Amino acid sequence: MTNLWILADVRAGKMLPATLELVAFAQRMAEKTGAHAHLVVPGPAAEETLAPVRDAALARILVLDHPDLQPFRPTPLVDALAQAAGTEAPDWIFVLHTHKYYDFTARLAARLGCEPVTGVTRVAWEENEPVFLKEVFYGKYIVRLRAPAAGPRVVSFQPGTFAAEEIRRGDTPPVERVRPESIRTGQRRHLRLVQPERKGVDLTTADVIVAVGR
Repeated sequence: MTNLWILADVRAGKMLPATLELVAFAQRMAEKTGAHAHLVVPGPAAEETLAPVRDAALARILVLDHPDLQPFRPTPLVDALAQAAGTEAPDWIFVLHTHKYYDFTARLAARLGCEPVTGVTRVAWEENEPVFLKEVFYGKYIVRLRAPAAGPRVVSFQPGTFAAEEIRRGDTPPVERVRPESIRTGQRRHLRLVQPERKGVDLTTADVIVAVGR
């Protein structure tokens, strides 16, 4: 059975809305291919963190329950995911393509011994196989990419690629908490999170974004 992993984006104990976009796509892909979609949540996630997906149609919510995974740092998260992937061997791992995950995605793929597909903005289907499209040279060209035939395959998607409102609900997926062992904390040590002074709207936390132009 093919297994799809979606890496949840959690900040200050809240799951960011863009995570639901990846869940919606993974559900669609699972339906097309007969796979199982699993949401992977880094850190000791409380129930309020999981609230946005507690009724989502998922095979499971896997919580990597370790205090060093929140707030986000790439080194311990790569270690934790590599450990979990070594045990369960997921076929696909889906990640958001944001400044937070640029380096992380490449490091995770290198650790798993695969070549990532990054910055995807659209997905086409050919014979029940996904073809990933991304813009290069500031949108002058569109590249079509296929992931390797065998997993694990790591793919990152630009926020807004999928519609979060298309998520299928109605189930109560089981929550499994696993504590990773012997993860590295890296050379950086987190002291505290300082929120910048807000002079506008934080678009990363918006449920709906409406853009109007000429």
